[in-house]
Amino acid sequence: MIVVPGSSNRLFAFKLSKQINAKYVETEISEFPDGEVHIKIPRDVKKEDVVVVQSLAVRPNDYLMEFLIICDALRGKGCNNICAVLPYMAYARQDNEFTPGEAISLLGVSRIIQEFCDEVITVDLHLHRYNRITELFRKGKNVSAMPLLGSYLARFNLDNPMVIGPDRESAQWAKQISAIFGNDYQVFTKMRHSPEDVSIRGEIDVRNRDVIVCDDIISTGGTMSEIIKVLKKGGAKRVIAACTHALLAGNAVTRIYGSGAEDLVGTDTVPSEITRVSAVPAVAEVFL
Repeated sequence: MIVVPGSSNRLFAFKLSKQINAKYVETEISEFPDGEVHIKIPRDVKKEDVVVVQSLAVRPNDYLMEFLIICDALRGKGCNNICAVLPYMAYARQDNEFTPGEAISLLGVSRIIQEFCDEVITVDLHLHRYNRITELFRKGKNVSAMPLLGSYLARFNLDNPMVIGPDRESAQWAKQISAIFGNDYQVFTKMRHSPEDVSIRGEIDVRNRDVIVCDDIISTGGTMSEIIKVLKKGGAKRVIAACTHALLAGNAVTRIYGSGAEDLVGTDTVPSEITRVSAVPAVAEVFL
């Protein structure tokens, strides 16, 4: 087995190759003056099982095109099986026709991806309107980084911590982290008015307790900052914000810290300034 990276998250790919004892094959990726991507895989892959690693964050369209060309090139070179590891799956939040005429982009992107590979592995995929990843891909597995985040957060010496999720969809992640501490978890109700404007409803007693707020994605930081304000107003002591995918658009980091967070923790599915935890072990377990 060999591991072939796209350009979005080479370190994730390298770490994965070490954990599953596979050969790491570096790709050569460059861009022509007209914007077209040029890709070279400098190794014979005939009859090899290949793992292609590409996180579709920050520049999703560019990275998706890279991924497709890499997979097509591998097929042309006679590889055996292609397993796509997509630590962050773009377009997953575009999973419904929210207003008339909107494309359900997740479905279209998923169809394209599965035409170029044999199976797909994702991390904490945003499956709010689907029950399982196999509704999107013929063969797929969605693993979670939340237990790894929980183990890291256990180092913070929190006092009687409660784990909070922003909405009912986040209950699955709050439950996993709370299991590490053996404590309870609760979720708010979130009302989204625009991409950056949200309101939080619900009453949760957090007086004199430390709190972990967890979600799968932090993008603009709007949801996280509003929840932290509510928690601090309600008497929470220390508040730690955690997520798997730290997209951190605009001033998300300062926005969250400014709302009262003591710390902000993310994983390496999307490399960022808050990356503290590697999700590689969760993916590696699929191969071991």
